[in-house]
Amino acid sequence: MYVGKGIIDVTTSIISNENAGFVRFSIKIEVKDGKYRYTFTDFWHEPGSSVIVTPGDLKLAKPGGGLVTMGKKNWNGIKAQTNTAILLLIESLESSMTSIEEHDEDW
Repeated sequence: MYVGKGIIDVTTSIISNENAGFVRFSIKIEVKDGKYRYTFTDFWHEPGSSVIVTPGDLKLAKPGGGLVTMGKKNWNGIKAQTNTAILLLIESLESSMTSIEEHDEDW
């Protein structure tokens, strides 16, 4: 089993693609009997150098942050950007794992 952490840079859509901080996440890759599975968890937004207030856990339907918040449109944009980045990571992982299977005799 392999465990790691990652970061995805995110931007706002309303304030001319201003830096909205980043999203932290965890990944676990398990390998057994020539098969593998991956799990992404713990998606958490952190503010960057901008004035964006952190909403925290991406499971939240609405952005957090108390009285000052980024708004639902930007919050949904951050979720969409995160989803796109994770899908690209999955595509890369699957491509790499296929490449390893094709060259299995090199092990």
